[in-house]
Amino acid sequence: VRHAAGTAPFVVRAGDAAVRDVGTAFTVRADAAERGTTVRVAVTEGEVALAGRPGAAEVALRAGDVGTVGVRGEVGTARRAVTSTDELGWLAGRLAWRAAPMPEVRADLQRWYGLTLVVDPALADRRVTLTLAGERPDEVLRLIAAALGAAVTRTGDTATLRPAPALRPSATLAAPGRPARAV
Repeated sequence: VRHAAGTAPFVVRAGDAAVRDVGTAFTVRADAAERGTTVRVAVTEGEVALAGRPGAAEVALRAGDVGTVGVRGEVGTARRAVTSTDELGWLAGRLAWRAAPMPEVRADLQRWYGLTLVVDPALADRRVTLTLAGERPDEVLRLIAAALGAAVTRTGDTATLRPAPALRPSATLAAPGRPARAV
């Protein structure tokens, strides 16, 4: 959202969050979580005021800050966490994750590619750092799996991530007078 200086501020509502413009440029992202909506606000220029539940105190976010509102209306902030290239990459067809939690990755795959991602519980707490720019869905899944050291399978619009199977030795080598070793 870009707002012209000198005009009246406006409020963007997403889930329980209210973002009041104070003359700035910012992005708002709302994702459905298992029990509600989570909201992420990234300020690229100027300042906004972020509040959780109606009537809650506002938190000032300045250029470079990221604010979040959780499913219970709690507000969190990360100062100087915005990389405007990442936050605004979607305008140029780029999707960037920086230590993104799996729920965010799942939501983005659904939004961008129409894919449902099922994640094995052993990988549920892992985070993904990856930048995409026009890759096809199968390549995206392969890159995510590689970033996690995981295996991926796909059936239709559903992909499943599991821990990669342990490698088995493919051959046994032995030099004369030495014990055999797996390679």
